[in-house]
Amino acid sequence: MNEHHQRHIATTLRHIDGVFAEIEGILAALGSGSPLSPYAPDVEPMQRGVVEDHLHRIREEMVEAMKRLGIPLDGRRTSACWSIRNHLLGASIAIAEMEPSHLRGYGALDAGDKTEITRVCADMERLIRRVDSYLARVHGGDPGQRIARLEGAPVDCETLAALERIISRRHLLELRPALDAILDRLESRQFEIAFFGRVSSGKSSLLNHILGESVLPVGVTPVTAVPTRLRRGERPEMVVYFELSSPARLPAEQIADFVTEEGNPGNRRRVKCVEVTVSSARCSEGIVFVDTPGVGSLATAGAAQTLAYLPRCDLGVLLLDAGTTLHQEDLRILQGFEEAAIPAMVLLSKCDLLRVDDRQRMIQYVERQVREALGLSVVVAPVSTVGRDARLARRWFDEHVRPIMRQHRELASASIRRKVGALQETLAATLSSMMSRNNGRLAPVAREDAEAAGRMLEETAARIARFTEQASASDVLRTSDDAARLIEDAAAQMPPGRGGGQAARAGLRDVLLSRLATEASSCRDGLVGLQADLTNALIQLGDRFGLVGGPETRRLEVSLTPLPPASEKNLAAIPDVRPSKWLASWRWLARRRLRAALRRHCRWPIETALGDHRRALRAWVKTNLNRLVEAYETQAGVYREALRRAADSSADDGRDRDPSLEEDLETLRRLAGRPGGPQGPSPAGESSALAPAV
Repeated sequence: MNEHHQRHIATTLRHIDGVFAEIEGILAALGSGSPLSPYAPDVEPMQRGVVEDHLHRIREEMVEAMKRLGIPLDGRRTSACWSIRNHLLGASIAIAEMEPSHLRGYGALDAGDKTEITRVCADMERLIRRVDSYLARVHGGDPGQRIARLEGAPVDCETLAALERIISRRHLLELRPALDAILDRLESRQFEIAFFGRVSSGKSSLLNHILGESVLPVGVTPVTAVPTRLRRGERPEMVVYFELSSPARLPAEQIADFVTEEGNPGNRRRVKCVEVTVSSARCSEGIVFVDTPGVGSLATAGAAQTLAYLPRCDLGVLLLDAGTTLHQEDLRILQGFEEAAIPAMVLLSKCDLLRVDDRQRMIQYVERQVREALGLSVVVAPVSTVGRDARLARRWFDEHVRPIMRQHRELASASIRRKVGALQETLAATLSSMMSRNNGRLAPVAREDAEAAGRMLEETAARIARFTEQASASDVLRTSDDAARLIEDAAAQMPPGRGGGQAARAGLRDVLLSRLATEASSCRDGLVGLQADLTNALIQLGDRFGLVGGPETRRLEVSLTPLPPASEKNLAAIPDVRPSKWLASWRWLARRRLRAALRRHCRWPIETALGDHRRALRAWVKTNLNRLVEAYETQAGVYREALRRAADSSADDGRDRDPSLEEDLETLRRLAGRPGGPQGPSPAGESSALAPAV
């Protein structure tokens, strides 16, 4: 035989193997009991086993034949993981084509049908994303390998390995996202100190002074909505992370080209984050300083970007210009620190401009204002980077930052132990429920609590579906009408006659930016409200199920990504409109001509800017909504699975009749009793699933 004979025989045998794989798929569909299976169950289980045995025997003969004929077995193979993920992508595309917006051609749908179809599509898409994310993680290392790589973790690795082993062996998929979240937190060893404040409050100057290096560009020009991270490294270097392309490693001297408004206006380079390595001794290993975008500028994304980054830091520092007073943005940042349980302090920058007695009065004023407005007590310290007063910054760092860094590490470790303890208790309760089902008893959840929890899960799912439907609704017609009204509002605010041209263009641009900022804030407020509702639902569900741990263990720790900025290209496309000077004497006629000129020359640019920004907002809402719902389902899936197990307790398919259930429970009890083990004490008066069986 030549190579062509061998190739033909090998191709034919692999085709036959593919046919056998399809037959095995049919047999598996019969055994699954799926109500959506296209095959009638006319093959008995014993018959299925006989067919599978014969297929196995035929495959063995095919392998032996290829060996005798000298045909190699190791041909080119496609990655199974890659192929499965591509099939999942195809399923996602099919789900997208099932959404209500794609069904309009088949007839009208009422509001209830739209909401239900949107809910089904969102749930299926979420589960597909979860499988895809799991495969992506497995492809880079399974949970067991991730646990083995952990060193110096605040939780015993034996406990994590036991949890992973039991979850995998019992196929408790609803608990795996919680375990993955714990591993993600343990793998992140960085302690972030983030600096917040208004534009030109002195954040960059203070960071440069603390580090002893002129790393960050300073000046009156505001930076774009791009956080800048500073960490310790052997040599100065910069890595720029982009939204739509791979990271770029560049010299640190080019930082101004990416983080300043002058070098990167409107973030047209689509920079997500910039990370710079410095050799400063104050930036020790594992410590990261973050310079966040200044708030209070005309950029629509500035304040939103800062508030979105806030929950990610471990210590928050708010800078106030000593020559100004507290603003609403400053109070919002402090409120964000409180809600995210982040240690925070306030710095009065540029204190070299004040006398010593004025500094003390300013500190007392800020403390009083924060206490009256928010009911919070914060540390307020004066700092400066100029002359002899520069010692204030060094004193603040040594007296306040270092102790809090040490304390916060301990608090973070305790938080991780609480999360592990809560997962351990939930796993033990699930195993106890499975044993109860084996003994013919319902899961240990009161019937009224189970019914109330089921209703709550349904109501929350409907709330998510309604929000998803509203967020994905098309607004093409509304955009055209809004553009016309926006021009009318701008024309009403512009004085006719002198000052036309660039003044008219600037006025129209200001009105447009104000509208875009309002819509962006509305989108963010909607997601924040949904996050609060989902957190409240999780707290109530935990109370119904008697979940170990307080409400803080059930909060959705999801930080929203930066809001999309207004397109500078679209803003630059707004033309100058210069009314005739001779009409200045007839104000009513001049205003009428100005309005007509704006409609004629600016209608299309304004409509384009509105449409593009709204499409970007829809994409932003969809991305953050997916992250928020995924975080919610990580916890809600546990309750949903508990209800399913309780409802199916009368059915006995033999899958849970495993004598090793008690062995797994005993393992969890033993780990819970180890010194320094997970902290998950049961509330007073409640029994724990980890308590020894009586």
